[in-house]
Amino acid sequence: MLKFCGVLLILLSGSGMGFRAAYNMRLRLEQLKQLKKAFLLLKGEIRYSHQTINVALLSVADKMEGPVSNIFGDTAEQLDKYDGRLMNDIWSETLKEYREELMLSNRQMNFLEDIGNTLGYLDKEMQMNNFDLHLEQLNQEIEEEERNMKDSTRLYRCLGVMGSILVTLILV
Repeated sequence: MLKFCGVLLILLSGSGMGFRAAYNMRLRLEQLKQLKKAFLLLKGEIRYSHQTINVALLSVADKMEGPVSNIFGDTAEQLDKYDGRLMNDIWSETLKEYREELMLSNRQMNFLEDIGNTLGYLDKEMQMNNFDLHLEQLNQEIEEEERNMKDSTRLYRCLGVMGSILVTLILV
């Protein structure tokens, strides 16, 4: 009976790990889409409302949810304090703070930091051009994630189940 419980726990935990990895991949894609939406909103706020960057960031944070909303909101709060730090430093610190909540890869996190390096730094027209460039890159990231997700989610699930069966066979 004890052996059966052990085998069952191994099978459940291995399968759970595979399904969790597949879920994380789906969550990463969803977060990339949320970031795209947030940057489109931010672009519109800068272009049409003529607000300062902190007000624009706060407006975007109100329309978003989850860690994306928190990143934009915390960045706006830090900018409101104005303690002499540059916008890109505040953006980088906020991204590091929410790194664990974001399921993004290191390359994608570096991409987000690059976007922050130009926020509030350039004139309005240059920012719009820069947003267009970054949104195009973000679209490519989303397309790549969508291509990878279909095969990888199935692979993660199968590896989780098969790996737990292998461990069970080795131990029994």
